[in-house]
Amino acid sequence: MQAITVNYKAGAVKFARQLLGRRPADEDMARLAGALDGAIVIVSVKKKKGWLYLVVDDPARFEVSETSVRRDERGDLYAYIHEVRTAVGRRGQGLGLQAFRRQVAGARALGVKRFELFAAGDPADTSDNGYYTWARFGFNAPLREIEQRALPSELSEAKDLNEIMLQRIVR
Repeated sequence: MQAITVNYKAGAVKFARQLLGRRPADEDMARLAGALDGAIVIVSVKKKKGWLYLVVDDPARFEVSETSVRRDERGDLYAYIHEVRTAVGRRGQGLGLQAFRRQVAGARALGVKRFELFAAGDPADTSDNGYYTWARFGFNAPLREIEQRALPSELSEAKDLNEIMLQRIVR
């Protein structure tokens, strides 16, 4: 097992301490970032937005992996996954799930209550499959009326993405 390096940019340690209520252990920050063994995590601050920003530098496995930690209007901590894209030639090997499992462990350790993201994709482009992959990891979203109307008749009762996924699996 190779160590994960965590590099803090100027002001990031202080901001992390303010946001999280304590200085986080490097291991917890690496996990929250979704870093796999041997990766580098760069922690910076998006001060105007109130975000602690985590970037995983691991080009052999991920083209991009970026997450921020924030507080919502109630003051609860949550993580927003900005983008995760597995490196060409590494897709379909379960790296995304491995990274997300680590993120969940890091979230628990740091008191993060939930994850949010915007999952996009195109069924014709397998490199852009967030709409499918994140749903398989347990994420969900309500369907808008226009999306419900566009569904085939056998899926017309679905109200959210997970219902579509479940109906596809059951068949």
